[in-house]
Amino acid sequence: MKQDIFSTEDKLVFAANLRVLIQREGITATKLSEDTGIPRQQISRYLSGASSPIPDRLSEICAYFGTDARILFDPLDRIDTPEIPLNQALGLPAAALSPKNVSMEDGFYRVWKPAFAFKDTMNVSLVTVTSQSGIKVARGIDPTAFHNDAGSNSRLISLREHSGVLCDYAGGVVAFFSMARRRNLTCTILRPELGYRSSEGSFFGVCTTTASDSTMVTSGAVGIVYERLSQTTSGILAAARQCGRKHTADLPINIQELLQAALKA
Repeated sequence: MKQDIFSTEDKLVFAANLRVLIQREGITATKLSEDTGIPRQQISRYLSGASSPIPDRLSEICAYFGTDARILFDPLDRIDTPEIPLNQALGLPAAALSPKNVSMEDGFYRVWKPAFAFKDTMNVSLVTVTSQSGIKVARGIDPTAFHNDAGSNSRLISLREHSGVLCDYAGGVVAFFSMARRRNLTCTILRPELGYRSSEGSFFGVCTTTASDSTMVTSGAVGIVYERLSQTTSGILAAARQCGRKHTADLPINIQELLQAALKA
C-alpha cells in the first residue's frame, strides 16, 4: 500500500481550491468529470478532502482551469494575489531584486541542508521559485519529520511553511527566508554549480539560521545545495516523496561533492 504524502490539511486546501475553480467556471462537478474523463466519484472525493489527485489527473485539472500544481498546497487567494515577503526590510537597490538580474530560474528545487540538531543527518525539502510583482520569491513547506518537536501540530502547514526573497549578488544569489510561526530567519548565499555533475541550473553555497525564543540562537554556517528538478508534475511529486531526513552517507555523490565544495569556497 502506497504511503499518502498529503496531510489532511493539504487535502482540504485542494478541496477548497477545486470548489472555487468549479464555481468560477460556472460548471458542475459532473461537467468537470465529463470534460476531463475523471470519474465523478473521484471528483467527489477531491471535493470532500478525502483524497488528492495523482499526477496525471492533477495535470488534467490544471490544464482545464488554466492553473498550476500550486493548487495542491496554496489557497487560491494566495496564488491570485501573492504576498511579497521581506522586500521592504532589505534596503537593497531595485536592480538587485529585479527577476531579470537574479540568475536562479523559476521552478522547483530540491534543497539539501544539514540538520542542525542531528549529527550526520541531512534535511531534504522542496522549494519553488517564482517571479512575482517585480521580484523573485521562494516558498517551501518542510516535511513533518523536520518539526516533530511540535507534537501533533507538526502536520500543520502554518508551522512548516517558510518564504523569502531572492536577490542578485556578485553573479550568485542571496536568499532571505523567514518562518514566522517558529520565529526563524535564514540567510543563504548561493552560486551556480559548474562541473559537479548536478542538474543544470542548480546552486550551492552556505546558509545560517537564527531562531528567536527567550534568547537569540544562531547556527554556524553550513553547506547547502539547491538542486533544480525536472519541471514535470510527475517529477516534482516523485521528488516530494523522497523528502525528509537522510543519513549523510546515503547522499548522491554529486550532492556530497557540492556540499564539500560549498564550505571550501
